Amino acid sequence: MIPQSVLKYVEKEGCGAFVGLEAPRPTAGSIAKCRGYCEENLCGHHSTNWGCPPYVGTPEECVDLCNSYDSCTLVTIPFDCDPEDEEAVESTMARAQGIGREIKRLLLDEGIDALVLADGPCQHCGRCAALDGEPCRHPERRVPSVSAFGILVNDYLERVGIAVNPERMCLYCFALTRDRTPL
Repeated sequence: MIPQSVLKYVEKEGCGAFVGLEAPRPTAGSIAKCRGYCEENLCGHHSTNWGCPPYVGTPEECVDLCNSYDSCTLVTIPFDCDPEDEEAVESTMARAQGIGREIKRLLLDEGIDALVLADGPCQHCGRCAALDGEPCRHPERRVPSVSAFGILVNDYLERVGIAVNPERMCLYCFALTRDRTPL
Protein backbone atom coordinates (compact mmCIF):
# COMPACT_ATOMS: atom_id res chain seq x y z
CA MET A 1 0.00 0.00 0.00
CA ILE A 2 1.36 3.39 -0.98
CA PRO A 3 1.13 5.94 1.84
CA GLN A 4 -0.94 9.10 1.41
CA SER A 5 2.23 11.16 1.86
CA VAL A 6 3.51 9.83 -1.48
CA LEU A 7 0.24 10.44 -3.30
CA LYS A 8 -0.04 13.98 -1.89
CA TYR A 9 3.52 14.72 -2.96
CA VAL A 10 2.89 13.39 -6.49
CA GLU A 11 -0.25 15.52 -6.79
CA LYS A 12 1.57 18.61 -5.48
CA GLU A 13 4.21 18.11 -8.19
CA GLY A 14 1.51 18.07 -10.88
CA CYS A 15 2.10 14.43 -11.71
CA GLY A 16 -0.24 11.48 -12.08
CA ALA A 17 -0.07 8.13 -10.31
CA PHE A 18 -1.32 4.65 -11.08
CA VAL A 19 -1.32 2.66 -7.85
CA GLY A 20 -1.43 -1.09 -7.31
CA LEU A 21 -0.20 -2.15 -10.73
CA GLU A 22 1.56 -5.44 -11.27
CA ALA A 23 5.31 -4.91 -11.01
CA PRO A 24 7.23 -4.91 -14.28
CA ARG A 25 8.67 -8.30 -15.17
CA PRO A 26 11.81 -7.71 -17.19
CA THR A 27 13.24 -10.71 -18.98
CA ALA A 28 16.64 -11.66 -20.34
CA GLY A 29 15.38 -10.47 -23.73
CA SER A 30 14.05 -7.10 -22.54
CA ILE A 31 17.15 -6.30 -20.54
CA ALA A 32 19.38 -7.25 -23.47
CA LYS A 33 17.40 -4.85 -25.66
CA CYS A 34 17.55 -2.02 -23.09
CA ARG A 35 21.21 -2.61 -22.30
CA GLY A 36 21.88 -2.49 -26.04
CA TYR A 37 20.39 1.00 -26.09
CA CYS A 38 22.50 1.89 -23.06
CA GLU A 39 25.66 0.58 -24.72
CA GLU A 40 25.00 2.81 -27.74
CA ASN A 41 25.51 5.58 -25.16
CA LEU A 42 23.33 8.12 -26.92
CA CYS A 43 22.72 9.81 -23.55
CA GLY A 44 26.41 9.83 -22.63
CA HIS A 45 25.96 8.19 -19.22
CA HIS A 46 26.93 4.54 -19.82
CA SER A 47 29.88 3.64 -17.59
CA THR A 48 29.82 7.11 -15.99
CA ASN A 49 26.96 6.93 -13.50
CA TRP A 50 26.05 4.67 -10.57
CA GLY A 51 22.42 4.68 -11.76
CA CYS A 52 23.34 3.27 -15.19
CA PRO A 53 25.02 0.16 -16.58
CA PRO A 54 27.31 -1.43 -15.82
CA TYR A 55 27.25 -0.13 -12.23
CA VAL A 56 23.62 -0.99 -11.41
CA GLY A 57 24.41 -4.69 -11.49
CA THR A 58 24.51 -7.51 -13.97
CA PRO A 59 21.48 -8.04 -16.18
CA GLU A 60 20.61 -11.15 -14.16
CA GLU A 61 20.86 -9.26 -10.84
CA CYS A 62 18.61 -6.47 -12.14
CA VAL A 63 15.99 -8.89 -13.50
CA ASP A 64 16.01 -10.87 -10.24
CA LEU A 65 15.70 -7.70 -8.14
CA CYS A 66 12.75 -6.38 -10.18
CA ASN A 67 11.08 -9.77 -10.06
CA SER A 68 11.33 -9.80 -6.25
CA TYR A 69 8.74 -7.00 -6.06
CA ASP A 70 4.99 -7.46 -6.44
CA SER A 71 3.42 -4.06 -6.96
CA CYS A 72 4.16 -0.90 -8.85
CA THR A 73 3.10 2.68 -8.42
CA LEU A 74 3.73 4.34 -11.75
CA VAL A 75 4.18 8.11 -11.64
CA THR A 76 3.66 10.05 -14.84
CA ILE A 77 5.68 13.24 -15.07
CA PRO A 78 4.48 15.69 -17.74
CA PHE A 79 7.14 16.51 -20.31
CA ASP A 80 6.46 20.11 -21.25
CA CYS A 81 9.36 20.86 -23.54
CA ASP A 82 10.54 20.36 -27.09
CA PRO A 83 12.10 16.86 -27.25
CA GLU A 84 14.77 18.30 -29.56
CA ASP A 85 15.88 20.80 -26.89
CA GLU A 86 18.62 18.78 -25.15
CA GLU A 87 18.98 21.21 -22.23
CA ALA A 88 15.24 21.14 -21.53
CA VAL A 89 15.16 17.35 -21.79
CA GLU A 90 18.07 17.06 -19.31
CA SER A 91 16.25 19.42 -16.95
CA THR A 92 13.06 17.38 -17.21
CA MET A 93 14.96 14.13 -16.56
CA ALA A 94 16.58 15.76 -13.52
CA ARG A 95 13.07 16.64 -12.31
CA ALA A 96 11.94 13.02 -12.82
CA GLN A 97 14.96 11.82 -10.88
CA GLY A 98 14.25 14.29 -8.07
CA ILE A 99 10.64 13.14 -7.86
CA GLY A 100 11.82 9.54 -7.70
CA ARG A 101 14.30 10.40 -4.96
CA GLU A 102 11.60 12.10 -2.85
CA ILE A 103 9.22 9.16 -3.35
CA LYS A 104 11.98 6.81 -2.24
CA ARG A 105 12.59 8.94 0.89
CA LEU A 106 8.89 9.06 1.75
CA LEU A 107 8.56 5.29 1.37
CA LEU A 108 11.65 4.65 3.49
CA ASP A 109 10.29 7.02 6.16
CA GLU A 110 7.21 4.76 6.30
CA GLY A 111 9.39 1.65 6.60
CA ILE A 112 8.49 0.44 3.10
CA ASP A 113 11.17 -1.38 1.15
CA ALA A 114 11.04 -0.08 -2.40
CA LEU A 115 13.00 -0.11 -5.60
CA VAL A 116 12.50 3.29 -7.23
CA LEU A 117 13.52 3.74 -10.85
CA ALA A 118 13.11 6.76 -13.12
CA ASP A 119 13.81 7.84 -16.65
CA GLY A 120 17.35 9.05 -17.13
CA PRO A 121 20.54 8.70 -15.15
CA CYS A 122 20.77 9.34 -11.43
CA GLN A 123 21.52 13.03 -11.04
CA HIS A 124 21.81 13.45 -7.30
CA CYS A 125 25.47 14.46 -7.24
CA GLY A 126 26.96 17.15 -9.42
CA ARG A 127 29.71 14.76 -10.42
CA CYS A 128 29.10 11.04 -10.05
CA ALA A 129 31.73 9.17 -8.02
CA ALA A 130 31.74 6.50 -10.76
CA LEU A 131 33.77 8.92 -12.90
CA ASP A 132 36.53 8.79 -10.29
CA GLY A 133 36.33 5.03 -9.68
CA GLU A 134 34.84 5.64 -6.23
CA PRO A 135 31.79 4.07 -4.55
CA CYS A 136 28.47 5.87 -4.76
CA ARG A 137 28.49 8.69 -2.18
CA HIS A 138 24.73 8.46 -1.53
CA PRO A 139 23.43 4.95 -2.34
CA GLU A 140 20.30 5.61 -0.25
CA ARG A 141 19.44 8.48 -2.61
CA ARG A 142 20.40 6.79 -5.87
CA VAL A 143 17.56 6.36 -8.35
CA PRO A 144 18.66 4.05 -11.16
CA SER A 145 17.53 4.30 -14.75
CA VAL A 146 14.42 2.38 -15.82
CA SER A 147 16.29 1.18 -18.93
CA ALA A 148 19.15 -0.23 -16.86
CA PHE A 149 16.65 -2.68 -15.35
CA GLY A 150 15.27 -3.86 -18.68
CA ILE A 151 11.85 -2.24 -18.45
CA LEU A 152 10.46 -1.46 -21.89
CA VAL A 153 8.12 1.32 -20.79
CA ASN A 154 5.69 1.28 -23.74
CA ASP A 155 5.37 -2.52 -23.54
CA TYR A 156 4.71 -2.27 -19.79
CA LEU A 157 2.10 0.47 -20.25
CA GLU A 158 0.30 -1.65 -22.84
CA ARG A 159 0.44 -4.74 -20.59
CA VAL A 160 -1.16 -2.91 -17.65
CA GLY A 161 -3.74 -1.15 -19.84
CA ILE A 162 -2.47 2.43 -19.67
CA ALA A 163 -3.00 4.31 -22.91
CA VAL A 164 -0.27 6.67 -24.02
CA ASN A 165 -1.59 10.10 -24.93
CA PRO A 166 0.37 11.19 -28.02
CA GLU A 167 -0.63 14.80 -27.28
CA ARG A 168 1.06 14.72 -23.86
CA MET A 169 4.57 13.35 -23.47
CA CYS A 170 5.55 12.01 -20.06
CA LEU A 171 8.57 10.69 -18.25
CA TYR A 172 8.04 7.89 -15.77
CA CYS A 173 9.02 6.91 -12.28
CA PHE A 174 8.43 3.35 -11.03
CA ALA A 175 8.10 2.66 -7.30
CA LEU A 176 8.20 -1.11 -6.84
CA THR A 177 7.06 -2.50 -3.51
CA ARG A 178 6.45 -5.88 -1.95
CA ASP A 179 3.00 -7.06 -0.93
CA ARG A 180 4.40 -10.11 0.76
CA THR A 181 7.35 -11.06 2.90
CA PRO A 182 10.25 -12.09 0.64
CA LEU A 183 11.21 -15.74 0.76
